[in-house]
Amino acid sequence: MTGELKKLCQMLKSEDIELRCAAARVLGELQPREPAAIRSLGEAVLDDMSEASVHALHALGQLHSKHA
Repeated sequence: MTGELKKLCQMLKSEDIELRCAAARVLGELQPREPAAIRSLGEAVLDDMSEASVHALHALGQLHSKHA
C-alpha cells in the first residue's frame, strides 16, 4: 500500500469526524484495490455509525470488489 493510502486509512481513525468523512470520500474516489485499504473502510463503517461511517459505506460500494 502506498504512503498516501496508508495516511488516508489512518485518517479514518481520527478523532475529527470531518477528517474521517474526507478520508472516506477520497478513498471512494481513488477506488483502491489493496485489501488493507478495503479493510480500513470496513472497520470505519462499523466504528461508530456516524456520518463518517456512511461515507465509508458509500466508498465501499464504489469499489465493486468482492473484498468489500
